[in-house]
Amino acid sequence: MPSLKTLTVSPIDSTPFFFSVPNWFLYQLAVSLAVFAVIMFLKKKFNWNNWITTGFFLVLAIMAIFLSKDNFQASHGLIKVIIRTSITMFYIYTGWLYKQKLEEKIKFDTKWLGAVIILQVIFLLLCSHKGYNLDINNAKLWHNLSPITVPFTGIYLVLFISKLLAPLVKEGSFIDKAGRNTLHIMANHVFIIFLIELCIFVIDRKSFTELPQGLISHFYKMGKYKFLYTFGSLIICTYIGEFLNHTVKLIKNKTLWSVRREV
Repeated sequence: MPSLKTLTVSPIDSTPFFFSVPNWFLYQLAVSLAVFAVIMFLKKKFNWNNWITTGFFLVLAIMAIFLSKDNFQASHGLIKVIIRTSITMFYIYTGWLYKQKLEEKIKFDTKWLGAVIILQVIFLLLCSHKGYNLDINNAKLWHNLSPITVPFTGIYLVLFISKLLAPLVKEGSFIDKAGRNTLHIMANHVFIIFLIELCIFVIDRKSFTELPQGLISHFYKMGKYKFLYTFGSLIICTYIGEFLNHTVKLIKNKTLWSVRREV
């Protein structure tokens, strides 16, 4: 008989099926959004202002940092779920706050860019000498303010670059399609790379028994075929997303047409 932990914590705490490893965040995102929705309901019900709400989520983020292991080892079980939920809810809230209150106030100019880059470099220098990377999947957080600040300096840099490049991207171009299918690219790239690897095996007349162990980090001749793996998976995953989106639209249009015809 499955235990209560198997039915509740394990699907969120454990790594998904091998080829779906990149999808670990979907389980956590569902949990974080559900808890976030409850807290935002309480905010509205008790009329909390943004300062109180921000302070609440900030406390959760700081709690997550202190609950994570200070030797940068992975956490497991319920404590791992609590750490990931607490820190990711802070990220979700700041995204909500940015969209609702800050989007028009934040300036994307060279002065702000310089300040953000300096702040980013300072935190990277403070943390990189230990050789550890921030890892929300395994609840590995630096025991300083960087888990709270670094993601947002990174987001600012991405938004800054995106605003510069957006006018150059034509609607319907491959870059536009790739941008609209990032979930498919993230979710399916490992499996697609594996299929590309199988094709290379056939071309090289290799036996499938020679497939490397630990495929994610040891794909066949990664150094030689890395550009094929990278751009091949990017293109295929993008058009998988386009095909699915097109199929969904056809089904919706056909369903609406049938309903209107019956009416």
